[in-house]
Parts: sequence; C-alpha cells; structure tokens
Amino acid sequence: MLSVILATSSIYFHKSISHDAYGNGLTQANMVRSEDKNNQVALFVGISPLLLKNGTTDNFMIKFELYDIENKSRYTNATYQISIVKSEYSSHGKDRSVFNGTFVSKNGFLSLNINNTAKNNESGVSEKHGGSIFHTDTDGQVNLTIPFQLQSGQYHIRSVITIPKYQQLYFDTIWHAGEIESKAINFNRNITNITAVSYHDRINDFSFDANNRSFTWEVPFEYNLSRIDEGKVKVHEELIIPNYFLESLNATSFTMTMNDHHFDESLFVVDPYTIQGKTIIHYVPKDDALFEISNNSGSQRSNWLIKFVLYLR
Repeated sequence: MLSVILATSSIYFHKSISHDAYGNGLTQANMVRSEDKNNQVALFVGISPLLLKNGTTDNFMIKFELYDIENKSRYTNATYQISIVKSEYSSHGKDRSVFNGTFVSKNGFLSLNINNTAKNNESGVSEKHGGSIFHTDTDGQVNLTIPFQLQSGQYHIRSVITIPKYQQLYFDTIWHAGEIESKAINFNRNITNITAVSYHDRINDFSFDANNRSFTWEVPFEYNLSRIDEGKVKVHEELIIPNYFLESLNATSFTMTMNDHHFDESLFVVDPYTIQGKTIIHYVPKDDALFEISNNSGSQRSNWLIKFVLYLR
C-alpha cells in the first residue's frame, strides 16, 4: 500500500549558493548497516535537493542503494518496503507518517522521483495506488505523482529489504533536509540580503540586532543523548554575508554561541573565497558540544531548539 500525508506551500530549488550541498552539509548520502549487524550489507540513503529554499519543494528524489561491501557491488532483485516518518517538534509531540510503499528493483538501485500535485487535498491520503507494488525501470527509477511535499526537517526512514536466498534485512536511519532563508536587512538606510543556511533542519526567527551587531536564529533539534554519543548527529550552520556589509560595520572578526555557550572545540570557519564578494561563516559543533547542551536542556519536545548567535566584532 502506498499512502502519503499532505503538506503545503510551493516549489523552490536551491540556486543561490554556488557550491554543492549534501546531507548534513558534509556527505552525499547516509550509509546505514542492517539491524542484524550483517557486516556485508550496507544501505545508502540520499535525498535531493537537501537544501530547500523557504523550506519546501514539490519535486524531489529519494535514492536507495543496497550494497555488498565484500564484493563491492549492488544486490540485485531487491524488494524494498519503505516507511518514512516526519519528526514534528510540537507541544503535542506527535510525529507524522508521510510515506509507505513497496518497490521492486532488478539492479538493486532504487530512485523515487516524486512530484506533489495534490497540495489542496486536505485528507492527505492517496487512494490511487493503494495495495500496489511498484517496479523500477532499467535504470532503477520510479516516477510517483502523490501528495507528498518535502519539507525541511528530520525524517525517520525505515526499510525492510528482501533479497533472494537471503533473510530479510532491516535498516533504520535518520535523515535531515535543510533550509535556505534570505532576509533583507535594513541598516544605515541600505538594504542588504543576508542568507542563513541550516543543513540540519528548518530555520526559525532569523534576525539581525544592530545594537549588539549580531545575527540570531533557531533550529529544531532532538536532544537524544544516545544518538549524539554514538556520533550519529551532525549540525552544520552557515551565514552568507556580503563583504560590503561587513566593511560598513568595520567587522574584522566573529564569535558564535550555541544556546548561549561558547565552545572552543567546535568547528568555526570563515570562508571569504568560495562566493565572490561574500563571506561564508561555517559552524559545525562537535559531538562534545552537542552532548553538553543536550545535558542542560529540558525533556519537553516543544523546547527542542538550538539557538545560534553570530556576533560581528
């Protein structure tokens, strides 16, 4: 059965940044081992695009590849049972099931090309494909027109894969779709566009305070100590600032806080070269920093946010 929960808004593809962007802003695809710890099998999972302008897109691709590590090849004739749950950080704490489907791939590669055309279907459930099993073409592709809109945020992807002469394999992974938000800043009677990029989740309350020369934004974050301790959580934030704006403020250095704490061990990089006329501020906190703020945070899901502040010095 294929069922999809509806989301809203419009299509935008990330075109404002010149470099390629991938999952977590660090790697092209997530690799996960089977839950039975089969060391010969790995599943690669990828979503494209990974950076969503204004946090949504109606056209996107989800890729799966079942890989034989020992023989360095794909497993053929694989049947994928896929379910996807969208994490919702609300006061009610209820996540949303957004996708369920069964797909057969002869070459072991599965690429779902999804087009959302039912944005106004408030029921959110597609009956058209109920009970269907989809077969890929020779390139491992399946085209789906269903009411499933990709939104920035965290997705929990579970896959049960059946291969001839093998037992069923179970895979469980977390995937993050990031967001790009540009904001027009009115400063000294000039309008300047500043771009915030979150590879981890959606961007909330992006603002500039002229008095203390700082940018502030928040990102949903699941304070899961076990996942952080296992090194499974990556956070990558960026601000892209025109050089003339920095020059007008005589800004020659930067400091960053995360939940009002400075972390010297965090990766904080200034890149004035990649985009002509602009400076990219990268912030990639290490596991120790994420673990510390998680220890200091409450257990209420509605409070699961990271607050970032970038100060111009």
